[in-house]
Amino acid sequence: YSTLQTLVENSTFENTHALLGGAVAVFGQGLTVLNSTFTRNGPQGLDFASGRTDNAGASIYYRSTYPMMVKSCVFTELYPITSWGWLTGGYIAVETPYVCTLEPTPVHQIEDCRFGAVSPDFIPMKGSLAVKKGHAIAVLGESPANTGALSTCVSNPQPTRLELINNSYGPCLSFSSGGCVYVENVADVHVLGGDVESGETRDFHPVGGGFLGATGTDSMTGAMDITIEDLEFLAGGIFLSPLGGIVAVDGGTAQMSLKLVGMELPRGHAKAKGGVVHATGLVSLNVSDCTFRDSTAVSHGGALCVYDTEAVYLGDCTFTKNGVTSSKGSAGGHAYFGDVVEIVIERSDFLEGSNPEVVSNGGCLLAEYLTETAEFSLVARDTLFQRCQIPQEPTSAVAISNSIENGVVTLENVTLDDYPGVALSSYVSLNASSLRAFDVGSSVAIIFVQGDFVEVRGMVASGITGKLFIFS
Repeated sequence: YSTLQTLVENSTFENTHALLGGAVAVFGQGLTVLNSTFTRNGPQGLDFASGRTDNAGASIYYRSTYPMMVKSCVFTELYPITSWGWLTGGYIAVETPYVCTLEPTPVHQIEDCRFGAVSPDFIPMKGSLAVKKGHAIAVLGESPANTGALSTCVSNPQPTRLELINNSYGPCLSFSSGGCVYVENVADVHVLGGDVESGETRDFHPVGGGFLGATGTDSMTGAMDITIEDLEFLAGGIFLSPLGGIVAVDGGTAQMSLKLVGMELPRGHAKAKGGVVHATGLVSLNVSDCTFRDSTAVSHGGALCVYDTEAVYLGDCTFTKNGVTSSKGSAGGHAYFGDVVEIVIERSDFLEGSNPEVVSNGGCLLAEYLTETAEFSLVARDTLFQRCQIPQEPTSAVAISNSIENGVVTLENVTLDDYPGVALSSYVSLNASSLRAFDVGSSVAIIFVQGDFVEVRGMVASGITGKLFIFS
């Protein structure tokens, strides 16, 4: 690592402006910022001569392959004084060049910091000046495809790692991606603890994410692993985005994993899909010990919308008061999965929806398969599906809609307290054991439509006239 270090400690930066880093800009060496305050910093002017048409880092801009640490700092009243342009990384922008090296991948750490709102004198407007990506933080790793590095080296394919520990965010606003935090081509992102007041993105963009947006644009940079753990979403805060009210990730051609652990994720709202989470691309989603509540999407997945991805795992989760708001083509009151190869749900509860009367398919969840070239499996164990939609609606609690001939649905120790319980379209095999079905106002508890193979063992049915209906 570089022996050159910039140290900023116990300092105050107020009313400072520059093209890159309104207060601090560091290139090619290490940076440590401790116990400092940044107020009313922002960009000034644009460098059209160099081809750069955006600003970066109202307070700190950092471009280096060496580690950065920012700890116990306060960032408030972001205030650009230029008249037009996009700002990437509202308060902190990090760009990591891709280099050939055998040294460890640098770890950038931002800890115990507070990221506040923009200045009351600054009114963000599309077409004039606004934060484009990451109101608080944006970290971008350079792709080797843009450097010619692949022709000379294959080592160190992961450009950088990022740790965000016990920070406070918001209110956050970005027009494009990542209301509070945006990451791109970053090998490992770990958000641990802290709290967020509110977050919003406004444009219909391929990423979105009211709190965090992530893009893995290039498979040559290696896999991306994103973990958000024990982050508190403060009471009363709203999280809004066209895609993914709280978190949105697009794996692109890069392998990406998204892990959500030990959180209550409330009040996420999507103008299109995924009230809380929107994920697409080569993504694996792993959610453990989380509660999704009071969230909505216009069309797909009141809480989760995941499609064209590798795998989804939900363990020890609760879904309640989530729903879709459009009566036209809406799907998945709590969750929508499209062309997800493997889905596993364990020890989870899908409870009452917030707007159940408008769900056209899959009151609790819909798994939809439109690609004919792949197999799929859905496994639910020790899970409850309960009154996700009103009884008189014909939609099912769990719906599988597919055009694939090799699909298997397995239900083990599952309770269906909904009408009707399960709907399967053609070419689906069902294996069910310890299946409990309870009537909630209609004579039909379970429907299987055109199933190639159906086996139900140890079923308990209560208060229904027809235990099992098969249409083929």
